[in-house]
Amino acid sequence: QEHWLRKFHAGCTHDVQHAISPSRCCLSKPPGPLGLPVMALAAHRLGGAKLTSCDTESFYGLCRFLESLHLKTKTDKLTALELHLRRFDATCDLYPLMRLLLPGVDNERGAYGLKESNLAKLYGEMLALPEGQKQRLLRWKDPALQEGYKCAAGDFPSVLYSVVESRATVKPGASALSVGDLNEALDRVHNAADAGEKRRQLLDLVRRASATEQKWIAKIVLKDLKVGFSHESVLKRFHPDAMELYNRSSMLKRVLDEIRKQYVQAREAGAAAGGKGTAAPGADGGGIAEDDGGGPNVGPGE
Repeated sequence: QEHWLRKFHAGCTHDVQHAISPSRCCLSKPPGPLGLPVMALAAHRLGGAKLTSCDTESFYGLCRFLESLHLKTKTDKLTALELHLRRFDATCDLYPLMRLLLPGVDNERGAYGLKESNLAKLYGEMLALPEGQKQRLLRWKDPALQEGYKCAAGDFPSVLYSVVESRATVKPGASALSVGDLNEALDRVHNAADAGEKRRQLLDLVRRASATEQKWIAKIVLKDLKVGFSHESVLKRFHPDAMELYNRSSMLKRVLDEIRKQYVQAREAGAAAGGKGTAAPGADGGGIAEDDGGGPNVGPGE
């Protein structure tokens, strides 16, 4: 298995391969044996090179990672997230990724003005759905209407997925959406001047996304991924100072920028002193510290 992972990982030059064929890039492959994307598994086991940008990450790959958390315990979910983030260099700007993972605390992109009822109506119009499917979305809490479908009544993204699964023009794994692409599209939806523009921007995004991606986009727009961990538990696991910094500003971007600045300064100080693996200030007793591979080393959880 180690040999296979080395061979597989070495065969994908992410920037080029993903641009040519996202579905064939290892960032877009299904989860590996530990429920992690193959890229995360390879980097964790083999000490692969750290990534320096999360903007180019496949959004479908992120969706598959989030799907893999479903049956895990909270502790295992946080551990999986830790390993997922360790793929990135400690000086990488993780805000584009973290704002998708923690949409409820992304204050720079506040409420979209889209609740379940709004999304249901927009989807019915955008996809010209039959009346029965429109009603399933509009009455997404009604168990009788959802009976016989692979969805959970009361869970709008789940109902939405069951409606669009056979209608999405982008097939699973074939989407070219990256984390950066999605953030730009969500900014356009959020900043739309009126309802008509919001509808046009959402339709443009829907046309570029697979059914799985549309389900997770709905979760992001509704500001709750429902993956079983809170922003408090993630930030505490991420860095010992993260929650204190967040409580001061309530700005996720500011928190991540401050922590990243600590690493840049620590790395520069270590390089000047001829050292290696310098821990960031405030990382005593746990939290992110720079490991030998140069990536985040997240400390003990709760």
